Amino acid sequence: MLLSATLSKPAKKTNDNPESSYIRVKIKLSVSSNLEQKLYLAEFYTKTQVFHKKMSAVEVAELMLH
Repeated sequence: MLLSATLSKPAKKTNDNPESSYIRVKIKLSVSSNLEQKLYLAEFYTKTQVFHKKMSAVEVAELMLH
């Protein structure tokens, strides 16, 4: 089970914002999530902004594979 992860390599062309280039992505297990449905909170950092998204375990796995 993944508790948290930080990706520092820039990620380009995501589904949420295909034109943006992220300089860091932080993912952590939601404190309020129950054991049946794990929800993760993801923070996508650009040079000037941070975008937040709730993700399922499947979505996190897909992000990690790309």
